[in-house]
Amino acid sequence: MTSIRTYQTGSASVIQHARQPPQQLGNNKVTTMTWLHDQSELIGYCAGMLTTVAFLPQVIRTWRAGGHALSGLMLALFGMGVSLWFVYGLLRNSRPIMLANGVTDLQVLIILVLKLRRARRIKPA
Repeated sequence: MTSIRTYQTGSASVIQHARQPPQQLGNNKVTTMTWLHDQSELIGYCAGMLTTVAFLPQVIRTWRAGGHALSGLMLALFGMGVSLWFVYGLLRNSRPIMLANGVTDLQVLIILVLKLRRARRIKPA
């Protein structure tokens, strides 16, 4: 936790930033969010799992019913965005970002392939 102290020296004000230890509550709980920062990898894995699993019903629906109602442009843009998130995770060396976006990219690729295959079958001769 950083506090700011201001004091006068001659004609100028001086602002000093001082690092203070976390304040303790009566039951010894630390009031800063350092405990949350320590769990950042776990939070990243949970967030990645939830967003990746959330896309799975779309893959199943496309498998069963076809992807004719899905926009190819949306899938392409979404896939490129997810790929860039994967590269970002790679550059940041963040396993949760790489894993979640790598799996989501595979799901987008599967949907795109299914959509293209079904589109070829339905095309009139």
